[in-house]
Amino acid sequence: MVQLLQRFERQARTEFSAEAETFIRQTYMKSVDINGHTEYLTETGKMIVDEIFAELIKHAKEKYVCGGIN
Repeated sequence: MVQLLQRFERQARTEFSAEAETFIRQTYMKSVDINGHTEYLTETGKMIVDEIFAELIKHAKEKYVCGGIN
């Protein structure tokens, strides 16, 4: 999961250059909110998690078709 988040950050740095750090920070800040005593994912956070899981599933399917992870 950390590697996928790092990949997201690298991609953001490539696309946004000088504004990348601000974009990444704002994206992460918008991903989680606090409601009373509980943290929860916002729509932005859900989109990030959905994207990560989609990539994990794609990778697992590719490895399964190829005969497993070596």
